[in-house]
Amino acid sequence: MRPLEPVELTLRCSGKRRVGTIATGLSGIVPENLVPAWYWTDQFVSEIVFHNRMLNHKCRVLELESTKAFYIPFYAGLAVGKYLWSNSTAKDRDLHYGMMLKWVQDQPYFKRSNG
Repeated sequence: MRPLEPVELTLRCSGKRRVGTIATGLSGIVPENLVPAWYWTDQFVSEIVFHNRMLNHKCRVLELESTKAFYIPFYAGLAVGKYLWSNSTAKDRDLHYGMMLKWVQDQPYFKRSNG
């Protein structure tokens, strides 16, 4: 297995930013029209990419009072990753999820809409 090195690329014409190196050797595995969209990257990097896209989304508002939906960045893959290959208990594994859920439920804007 080769190491994965995140590399930020800008595709010509589209201007879309990608993370990872262009995947090769996918002909016959992935439909030909989708091959240019595939990159070698870490499975958990999508959480970071999505977060960055949300930060720069054209519909993002900063006034919490006018917001109808919220995106709360929580990197679940990173939170659980350290517990996957150890003798941790379910309580250990779920600690960060519980902390986040409690924090969210205590927020006035969550309470305003009953979640």
